Parts: sequence; structure tokens; C-alpha cells
Amino acid sequence: MRQTYLAGKWLKERFPEATISILAQSEVKDELLKNSFINEVLVYDQGRFSLFQMERRLLYKLKAHEFDLVTILYNNVSGRGYLNVDLLAFLIRSRYKLVFDSEGEGYLLTPVSWIYRRFIKKGVCFLLHQLEIILIMISVLIKMGRRHIAMDMSSKRR
Repeated sequence: MRQTYLAGKWLKERFPEATISILAQSEVKDELLKNSFINEVLVYDQGRFSLFQMERRLLYKLKAHEFDLVTILYNNVSGRGYLNVDLLAFLIRSRYKLVFDSEGEGYLLTPVSWIYRRFIKKGVCFLLHQLEIILIMISVLIKMGRRHIAMDMSSKRR
């Protein structure tokens, strides 16, 4: 809630004429509406957010609304666990999509930045290193296998 409050306040200070809508669970709706900078709270079903279980009516409403900016607040640095939210952001028509992680770092969400943050920045370097080790092991096994085959063939000739 604190992160939502700070982000909403930050947006209203920079865009005082903006209408701020928030997508949240019903249990926090009343608390969010106490903040003067929040104009509307759109409610999704209880439990973990799921794009595939979202009410179609709400999904159509979000898609029909033309937002200038969609802001996503991650409760972590990596963005893991927010795939459904990211996909929803891409489905919603908006000029800009902005992400803030738990450390307050913000960036524009585009397909390129999403791929970079998900795969390159957070883990592909480790993955490439592991892949390199596997390829070296395979090449060693192939060479050993050739020697083994060569030894088998030479023993059959005798």
C-alpha cells in the first residue's frame, strides 16, 4: 500500500489534472479511495491476480479506456511473478507504460525493455555460462566417444 500511495502521490504532483485509476483487490478499495489523488479503483476478484481469470467485463473496460499512462508497481526488483500484470499492461491501450520496482527504479515498459529485464539483465549471462559449460562437456564426451569407438574398432580387427 505504501508503494501505491507514493506512486499515486508522485503522479498527481507531476500531472495535477490527471484522473488516476487503480486496479486493486476489493479488500483495499476503501483504503485507496481515502487518498485524495485517487479518482477510481477498479476491482478484480480476490486472490492472486490472473489475467486469464479476470472478469471479461473488467478486461473489456480496461481495454476500451484510453489511458495516457499505465504504471506497474513491482514488489521486487526482478519483476518475477508479474507476468500477468505485464501482459495486461500490453493489452491496455496507453501511450506509455511505466514500471517501478521495489527499490524505486523506474523504466518505460516496451517489448524490448521487457525482454531485456526478464532475460538478459537478470539471468541470461548465468544461463549462457552454464550453456558454455554444457557444450564443453558434450565436446569432451564426443571426443572420448570417438576414442572409445576407435579402440573398439581396433580391438575387433585383431
